[in-house]
Amino acid sequence: MQTAHNCLSWLVGGLLFAASALAQGSGFGISVTVVDRGAQHRQVELLASLPVPAAAQALVLEGEGRAYSYPDSVTQAAAFFGSELPLRGYRLVSRSGDGQTVRETWQGEEARVVLHMQQALGSVPATRIRIQASASATRG
Repeated sequence: MQTAHNCLSWLVGGLLFAASALAQGSGFGISVTVVDRGAQHRQVELLASLPVPAAAQALVLEGEGRAYSYPDSVTQAAAFFGSELPLRGYRLVSRSGDGQTVRETWQGEEARVVLHMQQALGSVPATRIRIQASASATRG
């Protein structure tokens, strides 16, 4: 409540200053941008709640998603998510790929999860896993 009061005080003060400047023939403009920090926080919480294989190592923790290196095949990575996500209320709604690259979309009660799993180049099995998640506008 105190924050809202402080914002209102600044806004009223800015408007009074603008009115004074206009009365003196000067130009003045005000711009307000509202950032929904709550949505960013929910996004981070959603990503943190998703399971990843124990052997996966985080590569990038992005605002929109996360990327991991997994020392096994795309098939094994997909099998992990295929067993873990249904336990958390997600259902597979689409799957595409050629075996070396797989894209899956999972729908939950509150969120949609998109997985991109791509076999890394080289002779040792390794998979790059990219996870993106967003709150659902519609229920699954």
